Amino acid sequence: MTEVPNAPTTCISNDDEKYTITIELPKLSKEDIDLEVTRKSIIITVPEYGSEYSPNFDLKHEIAPEKVKATFEDGLLKIEAPLSSTLKRSKVKID
Repeated sequence: MTEVPNAPTTCISNDDEKYTITIELPKLSKEDIDLEVTRKSIIITVPEYGSEYSPNFDLKHEIAPEKVKATFEDGLLKIEAPLSSTLKRSKVKID
């Protein structure tokens, strides 16, 4: 088991379209990371770190799990989670 480094640098932001989460996970490959999503949470586990590192991001707004995209490059995990379409604003024409 690999020793967990100090808490990885994490940045979470959101706008009217999506949540964006970036996490620095140096010395890992994408195969070392498990990512699961629900409509209200994003769960990341790194089995190599054991139970010492397993952040669970509980989200204020629902996301569309089937549209979540994740990339891992140069030790940086980037997750983009679009908001559920039921939360997006739509203009309504008044007749």
